[in-house]
Amino acid sequence: MKKTRILYGIEDSVDNIKEYLIEGNDFPKTSLWMDFMEQYTDYEIVFIKKRKSKGLIKIIEKLLLLRSLQYQIDIIRERKKYDIIFFSLDNFYFLVILLRYFKLLRKPIVAFSHYSFNHKISSEKWYWILRWRVLSFFTINGVDKLAFMNENTLNKCSEIYQLKSNCKNILHWGPDIDFYDKKEIELDDNCYFMSIGSANRDYNLLINAFKSNNYLLKIFQNQNDFKKLDEQIPENIIFEDQLICNNLSRHEQIRAAYKRSLAVLIPLEKEYDNLTGITCLFEAMACKKPVVVTDNILYPFDVEKEGIGLKVAYGDLKGWRNAINFLAQNKDIANEMGIRGYEIIKSRYNYNIYKNELMALIKSIK
Repeated sequence: MKKTRILYGIEDSVDNIKEYLIEGNDFPKTSLWMDFMEQYTDYEIVFIKKRKSKGLIKIIEKLLLLRSLQYQIDIIRERKKYDIIFFSLDNFYFLVILLRYFKLLRKPIVAFSHYSFNHKISSEKWYWILRWRVLSFFTINGVDKLAFMNENTLNKCSEIYQLKSNCKNILHWGPDIDFYDKKEIELDDNCYFMSIGSANRDYNLLINAFKSNNYLLKIFQNQNDFKKLDEQIPENIIFEDQLICNNLSRHEQIRAAYKRSLAVLIPLEKEYDNLTGITCLFEAMACKKPVVVTDNILYPFDVEKEGIGLKVAYGDLKGWRNAINFLAQNKDIANEMGIRGYEIIKSRYNYNIYKNELMALIKSIK
């Protein structure tokens, strides 16, 4: 029986990860292929190596504000290798979508969006908004199946676009809960607040919030990557850069860092049409940690209403100070928040749920 071949684009090296697992290490299964073969005998995952754009192709990328153009060309060239395309829209494959829209590419596309395509909640420059609207139109009308990460992103999209039924799908993406359950970490009395991630982060605001206390904050990023940071960084704030390398062991190290923290802080700088910080939010919840987050309206739930943490308005320094002080001074409540967050991940947002929903969506293609 011939298997249906799904083209699945990921950044990690498949061979390296396989070897890493064979050596007895842990690695999260949030890349679909990792346990795909055992469960779905009538499907298989195929890959096309991602090459960087160079020369004329790179110039065209910049002129047309495109991304990964060389990779898209390779996907089109090697279309005999696969039957279905699946990709996440954190990287827009516009050329592939455009050819599918005009029926020049005869391979169905399943796309997963971290965005709502709602330009009204983006503060980008006019040409980026124009680009966004063009990409949105062809994506919504060109792909065979479109799924959103949660109901909020779908509803925001519906405010400005008339979505057909094939674009009204939800995939409850989340962390590999089995990976985070595997290892308990022995805690000490020197728990720290933790922040991690680089996209749209307002670390300057967070640093100023910690100037008024003596609590330890560890920011797992390279300090030199943030040029706008306040030069006067107090001694209770430490930048740790060992977790942002490409070493495969970083996932195990990040898991340990989460579990040793008192709470996880996700300060966002600007309101955009995306789910910036959602990975850190979910990973913190999987590790039973309370969270303090900037109030991103696209997150799937209100962290305060769910009782899993506190939310702060954009740019609200006093709000951050109050939230940090509350969790530091109410550790029992903080622990209860972490447990509730874990239960949400276990029951509603995790890799196993996401994978099954994605397969059901792929199988629905006629």
